[in-house]
Amino acid sequence: MDKLISDGAKSELSDHAQDILCALCIDGWHTEAHYQHQNFAEHCRCHIKKNVEWLMNLRNCPPEVWLLALQYVCGVMNHCQTTNLGWSWSSSKRGVM
Repeated sequence: MDKLISDGAKSELSDHAQDILCALCIDGWHTEAHYQHQNFAEHCRCHIKKNVEWLMNLRNCPPEVWLLALQYVCGVMNHCQTTNLGWSWSSSKRGVM
């Protein structure tokens, strides 16, 4: 990991967090307020949520198994190629969960 991307939450901007990032040589990058398009993780989260809901509706799953469905969807997404990464394997570049 070479960069921490966040939405500017105070817990990630604390002096203690900055010391940890500095000690591990990790850059910090924060999105600007009211510019949601900068936060690509939000789009990924929405995509995961949509896929989990689709899977649970498709298989008529009870609500108690949402965590298993979430783990399954994240596992599949971690092993799929994406256009964002130039059709390379996403598990070698980043993990969803």
